[in-house]
Amino acid sequence: MSRRTPHTFPTPMGLTLAVLLLSCPIRSLLAQEPDPDDMAERMMAASLEELLATPVEVWSATRTAETLESAPSVVDVVTARDIRLWGMRSVAEVLQYTLGFYLVDDHVFPDTAVRGVAGGLGSESGTIKVMVNGRSVAFRTTAGNWLGVELIPLSAIERIEIIRGPASALYGADAFLATVNIILKSPAAQNGALIRGALGSETGALDDLNGLSSLDRSIDVTTGAQWKKMGFLLSFAGERTFRDGLSLPATSPSPRIPDYNAERTASSSLRHDSRVFYGELRYTGNRGYLRLSGTGSGVERDGEFSQWTQLSTGVDEQGRRRGTTIDLTHGNVGLDGHLDAGDTMSLDLRLTYFSGGTGDNDAIEVGSSLFTIHRRFFYQGMNGVAEVHWTPHPRLDFVGGLEMLYDNERLAHHQRLDKSDDSVIGFIDAEPGRRQLVNPAAFLQVNAIAVPDLLKLTGGIRFDYHNVYGSQISGRAGAVFLWTETFTTKLLYGSAFKAPSPTLLYAVPLQPGDVIGNPHLKPQYVHTFELAPMLRLSRNVSLYAAVAYNLLLDKAEFQPDGINVTAENVSRVHGLSFEFGADMAYRDMISSFVSFELQRVVRDRSDEGYRAVLVGERGTVAPPWIFRLGFSTALPFLQPVPLRMGTRLMVVGERRASQENIVENGSPYTLPAFAMWDALLSFDGLSVLPQGETAIRLAAYNLLDVRGPDPGFAGVDYPLLPRRIMLELEQQF
Repeated sequence: MSRRTPHTFPTPMGLTLAVLLLSCPIRSLLAQEPDPDDMAERMMAASLEELLATPVEVWSATRTAETLESAPSVVDVVTARDIRLWGMRSVAEVLQYTLGFYLVDDHVFPDTAVRGVAGGLGSESGTIKVMVNGRSVAFRTTAGNWLGVELIPLSAIERIEIIRGPASALYGADAFLATVNIILKSPAAQNGALIRGALGSETGALDDLNGLSSLDRSIDVTTGAQWKKMGFLLSFAGERTFRDGLSLPATSPSPRIPDYNAERTASSSLRHDSRVFYGELRYTGNRGYLRLSGTGSGVERDGEFSQWTQLSTGVDEQGRRRGTTIDLTHGNVGLDGHLDAGDTMSLDLRLTYFSGGTGDNDAIEVGSSLFTIHRRFFYQGMNGVAEVHWTPHPRLDFVGGLEMLYDNERLAHHQRLDKSDDSVIGFIDAEPGRRQLVNPAAFLQVNAIAVPDLLKLTGGIRFDYHNVYGSQISGRAGAVFLWTETFTTKLLYGSAFKAPSPTLLYAVPLQPGDVIGNPHLKPQYVHTFELAPMLRLSRNVSLYAAVAYNLLLDKAEFQPDGINVTAENVSRVHGLSFEFGADMAYRDMISSFVSFELQRVVRDRSDEGYRAVLVGERGTVAPPWIFRLGFSTALPFLQPVPLRMGTRLMVVGERRASQENIVENGSPYTLPAFAMWDALLSFDGLSVLPQGETAIRLAAYNLLDVRGPDPGFAGVDYPLLPRRIMLELEQQF
């Protein structure tokens, strides 16, 4: 393995130039943004019952502020209060408890399935678009999204807006099956500091602890302030967890375990390191604002269940330390400007410089007794969006704009490192090449109140041209029927495309059986039709539902290609989804939710033969049904002690194995249903220090200690995380 070195974020000369350019004053943009601070403060002070009864505004559905009921999309909103209330530890965990989503964790990055459709090997949640303040945070080489602590500090989040269904008409490539927009607090809303720290471990490992160094631990800090027109927000989060002792599921059809660990059945080292920094400087003028921000993220993972080899961490016969380590970094610098150009028009500008690649500790174990492989790839680029909002009439609104994406990819140049001294003894591929990916786009959206207090119509279209895969047109149309103040119905259509990532286009295999790039791969395209009624039964109870039909064209699936596999556009997918949910709150005493979803996915393959017959038409990986339940209550008989107890339950139906593993197994097989039960005990609003409030939370995850498998790829299934206990302290200043 390569030597471990201190972590650094990518800092090429281009980053320095971008900071200097983006920080130049643009006085015409120093205008008054519709200030969200008052609304945020009211939301923080309101009770749960008041929040449920108050119309929630969302931005992501149309890039304009609308109520949740009138927005022409199926949208969920998760607030900072919700994250604390339910003990969420990451955005991945938020999505796991959101209708329509299911996450499979390969213990490097979780992959998101939406409405029964999963991304496949190496997808890294690439079938959804994840943004922070409207800016994409994808790792460009793989087009994947990091959903753990490394994404953004949770303490900096004001709310998360989650759109189920396609949104390419507004957001372009990869706003495919869903879009997640994370909206951060403003400096004025933060106005102080918030510090969270947590310690914990598996319950079975508590007796064998060797000091605090063997405990899972995390830190999350956000501070911000507003002084007249200037404000700042700084935030940092880091986490180290240990997943040692996870057993390789017996269902795995063909694991690749190195000879020196041939007798091993469980991980001996599965360390997760995550870190992220976010900084923001904002100037607020009389008619708008100007914001300069930057984010840097990094991960380091032991790859005990990676696609190349499994359970590889250990010492070989020569006494050499071996194993797979995934080490990646990426970041961006952005400039956002907003100008109110008059009573009916506003302008927005977003510029972003981004970069990322492999770190010094990246090392892939491929089973050779002579060498490990150090992956080397890097990307950098720019993204710019200019957008106009025009409201010529109170019942008519236009949103239009232009976007340009430039991505300069330095293709993989994999080094063979001598196991004895980490010296370079050769390369897998030729000298590294570069590919410039260019995508200009134009979009237009119209919102119209066709019948006051009854019918709202939305239409949108976007044209993208990519220099590799050509032209793409995305559209949307929607009708929102406001039958009464408490009952609405949405009838929606949308289309979207998922662009092939640079990895899928140009990947070089590290070993036989690995993925090889396909430069002729076409984008996947989806048409979605949705019917979504919403009903508020009372001040305390809301009901919601959705029926969605997805038609996915040119689905990319991995096919044998000599001794390797390559992605090919070989199938058409039909998906039908039924989603039901209810929320209930009573003052600050009780908060609860219940939801159920049912999916059926069928594939029409364009190829024939043994593989097609073996896999069949049924969908794979994602469960056909999921039930979720949550209940949280304050204990009034212990007042004035601010004690709250909560629990949540997720029951997941039987899942079919992935098509790759079905082929490896030689016959179809399924993985059993399971139930995941968590509990939280919290003391909030304590006065421990002279200033600010203190909170103490004790959380237990997977109380039933379910160890069953989840569908995996490359011949292995993935073990679920065992029961864990976490103690969290939070201090606000």
